[in-house]
Amino acid sequence: YGYTEAEFLGMLATDMRPPEDVPQMMSLLNETLTPHHDAGIVRHRKKNGELCHVHVSLHRMRIRHRDSVLVIADDVTDEVRTRDALKRQELQFRQLHDSLQEALWIGKDDVREMLYASPAFLTICGHSARSLMQDRTLWLSLVHPEDRPIAE
Repeated sequence: YGYTEAEFLGMLATDMRPPEDVPQMMSLLNETLTPHHDAGIVRHRKKNGELCHVHVSLHRMRIRHRDSVLVIADDVTDEVRTRDALKRQELQFRQLHDSLQEALWIGKDDVREMLYASPAFLTICGHSARSLMQDRTLWLSLVHPEDRPIAE
């Protein structure tokens, strides 16, 4: 996080959160927490202002006769960025392929399960994308008879 030990020990939990995330954190802290509570993925702010994503779990315990909470924050920033990038890529893929005038479909290696069919499939092939997804043999019936041995 970039803080010295003295700086860190002088901070409140709210000091590590972006201001707009503090109300959600306070709401969580006001709930009756179980002895081991998974708070999920939240944002923390480093000393330099950079935000990171951490998976937080809270563990209630007694230390020296005082009720205490051990907070474990596991940095998952890379995983969150990867997941977000994958979502953006999938959206771009769908936007691109939904705009194509060609029929495009994608199946698993054994072609027993279709994963995607473009909207143009209906216009060009006369069948809905849904029907292709439901009927495992439909795609083969659309292949020219001379090409079926290769396709099979």
